[in-house]
Order: sequence, then structure tokens, then C-alpha cells
Amino acid sequence: MTVFTAQEKETDNVAVTAARKLTVKRSQTLAKIRSPTGDHLKNKNQDGMINSHEAFAGALTEIYNLVLKEQNFIVEFFQMSSQLPQDFSEFITNSPVAEHRRIGGLGGLRPVEADKAKVKMVSDFMTGLFGFLPQDLQSLVEWAIRADPLQGVGVLYALETKMAALPDTDQEFLLKMLQKLHDRLAGLFSRFLDDQIKAIEETKVKIKKRKGVIPFMKVFPVSDRPWAILKARY
Repeated sequence: MTVFTAQEKETDNVAVTAARKLTVKRSQTLAKIRSPTGDHLKNKNQDGMINSHEAFAGALTEIYNLVLKEQNFIVEFFQMSSQLPQDFSEFITNSPVAEHRRIGGLGGLRPVEADKAKVKMVSDFMTGLFGFLPQDLQSLVEWAIRADPLQGVGVLYALETKMAALPDTDQEFLLKMLQKLHDRLAGLFSRFLDDQIKAIEETKVKIKKRKGVIPFMKVFPVSDRPWAILKARY
């Protein structure tokens, strides 16, 4: 993909400079549009190199599983679920020896907790344990898109993939954290797309037979999820 906007240094007329940089040239057929992220795209083919959105997705998967299992442990250990056969005091009474206490598997998603008091207790526990995590993940998102804003497509996809399984489960802390990251990045990416469309509209083709804006680039499909369209297309 191509980014149609780029920052210029030491210029008095940004519009003129941008128009000059965004001019499309012709060589037999329309030449490839010069991209400010060209070096970044070339590097991905080198051994050991991956895109930043792929690095983010890998880190997110590890963090996601850790947070999910930690909440399941808290729920099991402190018997914070109305679906368990006994509360914490009964659990301790019936298993006075610590070695005899057994909890179930910590993997997997569990249904929504009906007891609002227990939901709040679990949420407070998770906030106390992982209160630092939302900001750390936000910093990771910013790192992923800093060099190439188009990496935001992959980051949004990674977030949406994880979020898709969480509704109708008891993982309220995890869902809210990912939703907040997603909404913020979606807003930033929508503004980025607006800038690209504006730049495309200002791009002129210096060819006698093809003057004006290239038609197929001028119109984007109407969608409330433009990043999904871009990912599917590219």
C-alpha cells in the first residue's frame, strides 16, 4: 500500500510541496507511486524481519492469555463465582490442608457472572494487578504505527480478533481494556484515512491524456470499518 501524505522539512509552502511530491508519473503505464515507507516495506523481506503489527499481535496473544488465566485463577482460588458449588469460607473449611485444595483448569472462557457483587470484586482484583497494563499496551500500539501508519490495519485486526470471543463471558476487565485501545486507534486511523483521501484529491496526473485525479483512487467504499476494507483489499 501507499501513503499519500508525508511530512516535509524546511518548507514555506506545504501545499505546493505536497502536491509536487504526490505527482504521479507515467512510464508506459502509470508508474508505481513513490511511498515514504518504501524502505520499511523492503526490510520485511529480510531474514528475521517482521512487520510491527505482527510483533504487536504476538505480544497481544501472550498478554491476553496471561490476563485471562490470571482472572480464572482468582475466581477459582477465592471462589468468586455463583456457578461454583461453595463460597470461599466453605472451600477453606472443607479443605483445611492447603495441599488438598484443588482448582479447575485455568484456560478457556467462562460465561457472564450473574452476581454483580462478585463481578465488582473480580474487577477490583484485576485492576489492582494489571492497572499498569492499558498504558503499556497503548505505548505498544503507538510504537507499532509510528514508522508506518498503515500498520494500524493489522493492529486493529489483532485487537478485533481477540475481542470477538469476549462478549458474553466474565472477562470484563480484558474486554474493556481492548475495547478502549481499539476505539482510540480506530479514531486515529479514520483521521489518517481522511488525510489520505484529501491528499489523493489534490494529486494531479501530468499526462495530456490523463489529467486530474485518478478515478479509481478518488472514491473509497462507504463503510464504518475502513481499515477492514483496506486489509481485505491489500
